Amino acid sequence: QVYLPYCSSDAWMSEMGFHANFSKWFRGRAIRDAAVDELVAAGLLGSAHRLVFAGVSAGGRGAMATIDSLGERLASLGMPPP
Repeated sequence: QVYLPYCSSDAWMSEMGFHANFSKWFRGRAIRDAAVDELVAAGLLGSAHRLVFAGVSAGGRGAMATIDSLGERLASLGMPPP
C-alpha cells in the first residue's frame, strides 16, 4: 500500500509549472508520474493484480480525471494497464 499525499493544488492534472499569479507550481501530473515510476523501478508493482488509484475531495477528482493517462503511463513503463 502506498499513500501519496495530495500536495499540488491542481487535482493531479496540471503540467503548467510555475504560475506567477498564484506564486505556486502546478505539476500534479509530474508528481503522480514520478511516484509511479519509482514504484515500477523498485519492482513494487510487478506482482500486483490490482491497482487502486483513489483520493478524497480534489485528489479524488484528480484520480478520476487522470486514470486513463495512468494506464498509458504504466503501459509506457512495460506494465499492463489497470
